[in-house]
Amino acid sequence: KYKEWTDVVIPIELSLSQPKEFSVTGRATMVKDESIYISIRVFGFEAANIYLNNDSIYATYKLNKLYIAEDIKKLFAGYPVTIGNIQDLLLGRAFVVGKGTLNYEMKDDLTLKLTSSSDLWSVTPNQNFKKGYYIFLFATNCDMLKMLTINIDKYNPINCIYDNSTSTSSGLANSAQISTTIKDTPINAEIKWDLDRAKWNSGAKPNWKAPKGYNQVDASALIKAF
Repeated sequence: KYKEWTDVVIPIELSLSQPKEFSVTGRATMVKDESIYISIRVFGFEAANIYLNNDSIYATYKLNKLYIAEDIKKLFAGYPVTIGNIQDLLLGRAFVVGKGTLNYEMKDDLTLKLTSSSDLWSVTPNQNFKKGYYIFLFATNCDMLKMLTINIDKYNPINCIYDNSTSTSSGLANSAQISTTIKDTPINAEIKWDLDRAKWNSGAKPNWKAPKGYNQVDASALIKAF
């Protein structure tokens, strides 16, 4: 059973091991099924931020005074992915695309198999996506989510490995390690959640405004600036 929540503020650590190495701290503020705001801090000051809601994605890079504002549908390539799905992916909770967090009522829409190693259950939502599918792997001894694999035609798989070693009964992961390969370049990133310092259901309401004096660019230009 997953922890019920309406909003949360969590200290985080973001790290990248490929193609470059760096690590930063920050804070994530989320309103369930509505928005995600991640603030990245360097030497105590906000250096960058990213904000997603069900309509748009915004990001600011303060060092170069750049920002983006994009339709979030571009990010999801036509799939009915919701903000709630992204929240579940980051927090280590299984979900069904476009429908919400996995629950017992969804059992008839899932394919459940025991893996060859017999220590993992594979759970595949029975959704008729022509160009992709996704699979969750659960530990048989504790029912904790261990891995998510996303397969989309013409792209390399995206793997999310979850660490639940010190997780509480909330069913949330302590960290999510995300890896893939884009145009022959390996990507390996990790987000760690400081669940002990998380503030749940405090009425947090993040918002984003276009900063004055900044230049709007496309996403690729912002990524190059980093």
